[in-house]
Amino acid sequence: MSNLRELKDHSRENCYIGDEVEIGDDTVIHPNVSVICPCKIGRGCEIFPGVVIGADGFGYYMEHDIPYREIHFRGVVIGDHVDIGANTCVDRGLLTDTVICDHVKIDNLCHIGHNVKIEENCLTMEIEEAYDVSIPVEAVGKIKTLSDLYAYVRV
Repeated sequence: MSNLRELKDHSRENCYIGDEVEIGDDTVIHPNVSVICPCKIGRGCEIFPGVVIGADGFGYYMEHDIPYREIHFRGVVIGDHVDIGANTCVDRGLLTDTVICDHVKIDNLCHIGHNVKIEENCLTMEIEEAYDVSIPVEAVGKIKTLSDLYAYVRV
């Protein structure tokens, strides 16, 4: 893992890397990336411009008909050789970590909701409205639409 001080001294233009972030060797962080929660990013990853990792998910509870934000306590774990496309958001976990396993490739402009687990070797695009799910290995290459996703998710 990269030394945090070394990483901060050599991070790309306009990046924010939080204090509780570990980044593996040979990982490329492009400009304008924010990693803002406890997060472990594996080796050989590429994080494209504009990615936000670790923002709170869309979690609210109602009390007396007023919505209140739920505190998200967990982080994000990203495996080795993961690509995260430009302007993608990976939410931090609410009660369990959001996990992206090894060799996952995520398209641009995707939203990975809190507590999601994407199994290894998946190609992911336009995953919206999928929270607290696990996407199994047998779904690789078969998910092309949101309807396809619902056929494979494990809630």
